[in-house]
Amino acid sequence: MTTTSIAQQEKSVAEGLALGATMLDITGIGGSMQSLESDFGRAWRDWRYRDRFPAIKASPLQHSIVRVLSKSASRRGPRVAYWTGDWPFVPVLEYPEWGFDGLAEHIDESIAASAWMELVGAWQKRANNRTSLGAGN
Repeated sequence: MTTTSIAQQEKSVAEGLALGATMLDITGIGGSMQSLESDFGRAWRDWRYRDRFPAIKASPLQHSIVRVLSKSASRRGPRVAYWTGDWPFVPVLEYPEWGFDGLAEHIDESIAASAWMELVGAWQKRANNRTSLGAGN
């Protein structure tokens, strides 16, 4: 496994989450910060690719997902997806014409678009009762 910087890991996860959210027609992520972090943490701990991103903290004592999403739009370098807004966060795809699989390959060639969608889907399922992930109409 190639070692990547904390910033690159955070950028990749933010992009992947934006991709997965778009695939599920999720138009925004809001709600309480505590619920958002807790729900994400549970989904993250079950995701089979989480070990590729050790910089992402999702434990009961340490969370990084809100910071990762909030810094997403201002990250330097090329990106295929990101999150806008401060609260709620809104997913944006830079090159939707590439298709979901093409975007996923640019984020991390070893993680399929369907895997990012599964992660966001698990996050959405955990947040379902709190409506912190909003589906489009």
